[in-house]
Amino acid sequence: MEETERVAAVVPVKEFTEEGFLLTCTKGGTVKRTALSKYANIRQTGIIGVAIDEGDELLAARIVSAGQHVILATASGKSIRFDVNDVRPMGRDSRGGRASSSDDG
Repeated sequence: MEETERVAAVVPVKEFTEEGFLLTCTKGGTVKRTALSKYANIRQTGIIGVAIDEGDELLAARIVSAGQHVILATASGKSIRFDVNDVRPMGRDSRGGRASSSDDG
């Protein structure tokens, strides 16, 4: 790892199936869905799991599958619910898409 990099989440995986996905969510409201199979071949130097913008931070990383729903909420009680299939699959080192934006953080 580089000096500027750090481990933000650890997710135990029993099998790197084609049906499974890793869903990540950042404090800034960015979500990303990546096929678990993209994480199967780890190099000795490691791999990039998710690219995060400067000033943002990873809130959660969870294994999901088709048909599941996700609810994201703010500290002030605002929330959004969506099907994981609404988040298009992306590569490991991409940033993801905007799930929500809130004036209250």
